[in-house]
Amino acid sequence: MQAAPAISADLDDGRPERVLISLLHALTGVAVAAWAEGLLEVTSSVQGMIVAVVAGVASALLGAGLARLALPGNAQCLRWDGQAWSLVLRAPVGGLGVEIAVAHLVVSIDLGPWLLLRAYAAAGGSRWQVARASCVGDAAWHGLRVALKAHTGRAQSSPADQPQP
Repeated sequence: MQAAPAISADLDDGRPERVLISLLHALTGVAVAAWAEGLLEVTSSVQGMIVAVVAGVASALLGAGLARLALPGNAQCLRWDGQAWSLVLRAPVGGLGVEIAVAHLVVSIDLGPWLLLRAYAAAGGSRWQVARASCVGDAAWHGLRVALKAHTGRAQSSPADQPQP
């Protein structure tokens, strides 16, 4: 089997996904507040509205924090060099970017022009990463999908890596 050609796919910061996570948390907070209002039989609609707004804002802030943890926005590009995956992180202001070796890459959700990836770093730890066709570009998107189809999962060892009896 031939390896997929080398590819470098630009990634965005995942802001739309983080906003969606925050909105879902806000809606959940409002729903819980409405449930609690019914459970406690609060008769004042103004008091119930204030509780719902406070719960919604608190839940949205919690959701924003959790979204930042779930989808960090510092990825610059995902690379396949023909042998291994790596993730390049954006440089802090005035600094150099960091390239992380990825030992294991999983396509968790594939919606055609949108992918949710789970990258397991060789040094340990993992992170979720979104790849969107509109950010990557048409030519690189096709190459990325080919490389992902052929080379996701654990790195395959060669026969030379196998222990000899």
